[in-house]
Amino acid sequence: KLPEFGFLTTSEIEKAERTPEGRKALCQAEFDAAKKAYDSGDYKSAVEEYKKFLEETLVKLGSDCPSGLSDIAKKGLEEASFRAIASLTRSEDRIAAYNKFITAYPGSAFLKDAYFTLGALQATSFNYEEAKKNYEEARKRGYNLIDIDKALATLPKTEEEAKLVRIHLNSFRESWEFAEGYLGKNNYLASVNLEN
Repeated sequence: KLPEFGFLTTSEIEKAERTPEGRKALCQAEFDAAKKAYDSGDYKSAVEEYKKFLEETLVKLGSDCPSGLSDIAKKGLEEASFRAIASLTRSEDRIAAYNKFITAYPGSAFLKDAYFTLGALQATSFNYEEAKKNYEEARKRGYNLIDIDKALATLPKTEEEAKLVRIHLNSFRESWEFAEGYLGKNNYLASVNLEN
């Protein structure tokens, strides 16, 4: 049994690589580092660790690795990749990441959620046709039909409706920005009139 992989010295790694048992322990330690990152909720690090395990460790130590770790790591990478998207703050980045996920994992159990969330992001970005396509794709993949119908009902039915939505939202944003500038970003509740 080896200590945590990140704490091994170069000479300890080289020594472990000389025996089948040592290579097996190194392989397990690399896998455990990825799983530990995932279990802690650090999905971005888990993605990096799973990729390192799959692309480097298995290439170098594959035949000495415990059986089954490759398949478990692939599923871990898929799930960590999906969950890591939520940590992105910009809508554009999340849209790009969901599209990349959909392309990379066409058979994923997370596709229905990816398509639904992508639809919501597209709707808030005024890309109503893309939103509708993604909601319909989520429906095809078994997403909750009630949620799909509610989401589709919120989309403008005509281009004229879409223009009105954009005008009202832009007006709201301008008012909100004025209130933040006047009252300060940390005092946004003071800008809400609770008497109406």
